[in-house]
Amino acid sequence: MPQLGESIAEATVVDILCPEGSPVEAGCSLMEVETHKALMEITTPCSGSFVRITAQVGQSYPVGSVLGYVQVI
Repeated sequence: MPQLGESIAEATVVDILCPEGSPVEAGCSLMEVETHKALMEITTPCSGSFVRITAQVGQSYPVGSVLGYVQVI
């Protein structure tokens, strides 16, 4: 879970936007999360393949948690 704002310590995953195994480009939206302030999209910082999703819809995760893995190819 990336840092989403200075006062935001956690967010809840509300949707997985990219299926596991999909090719992704840098900036591609992977998940949608909800904080106490807004809905936000989590994007990938690099191109590759979204090889594993570790997050579950409906679960809250603190900043710094691993939500999934992108394999750089």
